[in-house]
Amino acid sequence: MPLNKPQLQANIYQAFQKMQDTPVPENADEAQLKAHFTQLLVTLAQDLASTIDAYVRTGDITNIQSSANVSLTGNSQTITINTTQTNLGKLQ
Repeated sequence: MPLNKPQLQANIYQAFQKMQDTPVPENADEAQLKAHFTQLLVTLAQDLASTIDAYVRTGDITNIQSSANVSLTGNSQTITINTTQTNLGKLQ
C-alpha cells in the first residue's frame, strides 16, 4: 500500500487541534501553568510520534532482493547454484 500523505496531514492537524482545545486551568500560578504546558507538549510529541510511526509502517517496501551463490566441489565436479528473490515487505 502506498503511503497516505493526506491521512498523515489530518492526523498531525488533529494532534495540534487537541493541544489547542485543551483548556488552560483558571487561577493557575506560574508553576502550574508551566506544568500544564509541559504536559501539553509531551502529549503532542507522543501523538506526533504515533502518527509518524503509523504512517511509515503503512508503506510497502518494494524490491527487496536477496541472492545466494553456492559452489560445491567434490569428486571432480563443481555444482554452482545462483538464485535471486525479489519480495515485498513491511517495516516491523
